[in-house]
Amino acid sequence: MEKEEDIRNLPTQYEDRTEDLIPRILIVGEEGFLADFIRKELGPRGYVLDQAYEIAEAELKLVQYFYRVVFFSMDIKGSDPHDFIKFAKGCCEFSRIIVVAGEKDMDASLNAIKSGAFDVLTKPIAIGKLKSFISDAISTDKDNIKGIALEPPAGYRIVKQLSSGSFCAVMLAEKDNKFYAIKILSRNLYSMEKLKRFFREAGILSKLEHPNIMQICEYGFSDKSEIPYIAMEYLQGKPLSEMIVDSTPLQLPKAIKILRQLTSALAAVHGHEILHRDIKPHNVIIDADFNAKLTDFGAAHVLESNLTMTNSSLGSPTYMAPESFDNIKDADARTDIFSLGIVAYEMLTGHLPFKGRTIAHVSDAIKKNRPVEPCRLNPKIPFQVQNILAKMLKKEPARRYQTTIELLKDLDVFEKNKYFIVPGFKDKLVSLLHLSKDWS
Repeated sequence: MEKEEDIRNLPTQYEDRTEDLIPRILIVGEEGFLADFIRKELGPRGYVLDQAYEIAEAELKLVQYFYRVVFFSMDIKGSDPHDFIKFAKGCCEFSRIIVVAGEKDMDASLNAIKSGAFDVLTKPIAIGKLKSFISDAISTDKDNIKGIALEPPAGYRIVKQLSSGSFCAVMLAEKDNKFYAIKILSRNLYSMEKLKRFFREAGILSKLEHPNIMQICEYGFSDKSEIPYIAMEYLQGKPLSEMIVDSTPLQLPKAIKILRQLTSALAAVHGHEILHRDIKPHNVIIDADFNAKLTDFGAAHVLESNLTMTNSSLGSPTYMAPESFDNIKDADARTDIFSLGIVAYEMLTGHLPFKGRTIAHVSDAIKKNRPVEPCRLNPKIPFQVQNILAKMLKKEPARRYQTTIELLKDLDVFEKNKYFIVPGFKDKLVSLLHLSKDWS
């Protein structure tokens, strides 16, 4: 009998010095036994387990990360396995989708295999089969992503891997006693369109010099392995998304400071006829002094360029403007302002203004629903700031701030007068009038 391989001994770095993508596994559904087993067996090896309890949450994670294995529970009510599997495979064709089902769901789970699922894990779960699934997926995944970091660019020494996406990885590198972040595109996962987008990001960043925008150092192809790369400044800090936790808003001065810095960064971006198109907390790095840096221009678009603006690079649905769901070609600077408005609302209240169980529900909410009045979620928000949020989040682009320069002026007026502002009857009356139009 063949000896069973201990999945905890599977490598995360191979003999050819190819450091694997940060290993992630996603469970969609409750499946407590499965989650506990994976954490116990693979947690000590550095594998990351994510769990989503709703389809919308799972879809957002799939857009953000590359997953080796995705376990999809048939117990999720109202879900369509065919649609979810199609979405997951669209995010990364190399992810293995394993359907977790009881006997009563066997017919549906077999249909799921026809839709692209790798296999079915029946309940009660057999430990041996579970180990086999994970071992096989992790072992063979190396062939699918081989080349992600075979050779660093000349002069750089790869220290470790920082993050990964569906077709690229970001590595920490050292050169001349300085640290850099190097984004590397997997040579066997990219199409010509992805290669154009990759170097378009490099070209965009090379034009932008701003204290609140991540700076690029160089880009090109690695001499030995011919892998496309972008070398950028290494930002020490953490994503804004990790600072907005437990529905707790940021302190007002810190939130306003970040909002103003991001607005200033966007003003520089728009000044070069560029749209960012993926403004969200995950793409903002905050340092120890609460200074913000705008990152990830992979979805950016240069106005008047001849590179097609495709729906494949829309950004994150939760932070998209209403018009982006209908025709992305209508996007302009006001689209980025709406997305920034969602980020600002989340910083100031601790909550997202628009929610939904699926991307379709989120889209519908953004197009039709009025957010909860910010002051009801955080009474410390001044009426003037609430009114700025209202204008940023107007459904119709023509009623929003038309430029980031206009937004900057209002933020500067508030900052200049904040110590002299005492809400009076007129302010409260104006706020009440806005409430009927802008807030629920």
